[in-house]
This record gives sequence, C-alpha cells and structure tokens, in this order.
Amino acid sequence: MSIKERRAKDEQEAREREERERRQAAWEARQEANQKLIAQLERDAGAWHRARYLRRYVQAARQHLAGQTLRVNFEEGVIDFLSWAEAYVNQLDPLHADSRTGEFEEGRRHYYQNDLDQMKKAFGRLLGSDWPKAWKSGHDYAPPKSEPSWSYREKSVFEISSQRPDGDEHN
Repeated sequence: MSIKERRAKDEQEAREREERERRQAAWEARQEANQKLIAQLERDAGAWHRARYLRRYVQAARQHLAGQTLRVNFEEGVIDFLSWAEAYVNQLDPLHADSRTGEFEEGRRHYYQNDLDQMKKAFGRLLGSDWPKAWKSGHDYAPPKSEPSWSYREKSVFEISSQRPDGDEHN
C-alpha cells in the first residue's frame, strides 16, 4: 500500500470516527433533552395529581360541613380553612388559571432540610402518616400533648373561640 493510499484510508477512517462521535453526541444530547421534558412532564403531572387529590378533599369537606365554615387562626386573624385550602390548591394546580404568587412556597427558614427530606414529609402527610394530628370533624381540635410540660407548645390553628350552633361560645 502506498503512502498516498494509506493517508486516504486514514483520512476516511478519521471521517467515519468523527461521524460516529457526532452521531453519538447528537444521540446523547437528544436523550438529555428528552430527560428534561420527561422531568417537567412528571413534575407537572405530579402537581396536577396532588391538586386533584386535595381538591377532592376540600370538596368533600365542604359537602360534609354543609355550608359551615371551618375557622382557623391565621397570622393575626381567623380565616375559613377551606377557602384558604382552595386558594392553595389553585396555586398548586398547573392547569388552573390562577397565577402563582409565591406565598405558598416554602420559606427560606427551612434551608437546612434537603429536598428529599421535604418531599418525604409532604408525601407522608398525603399518605396519612400524620393522621393523629389531623382535624376530626365534629370534635374540638386539640393536638395531643406529646412534649414535656415545660416545653413550648404552639396552639393548633383549630384552637379558636367559635360559636356553637346553639349559640354558646367554646374554645
């Protein structure tokens, strides 16, 4: 084989190798682009599914309460818990027209928790693992006292003064 033929063969092999590398790089770039879209789709579907799940609960609670409000402490006042929950769900739902305001996002105070820990806690709540702390219809809500008596215990949002149907005040 002559030097000219050897050079031509080497150049041909180099072009073929470069073409394989280009196709491989294009394939990997396509896979990466697809993974980004898959992650977004799963994120959107997850938010939509969670919103549907919570929206169904809010609707069932409204139906159960038959027009009564579920009053809770919030900041310096008292609000209807189910109206607040509906606003939260509307923010969560990617298919709902309400714009996101950011007020329902986790604050910066929780910087020490990683995303996986936050996800586990939220998932656990949705699966009902915190059921002893859940509000129970027809009962005055008082969270169980699990801390020692000397520790600070924040009152539940449900521990408010309200009117009973018979007109008597209760806490």
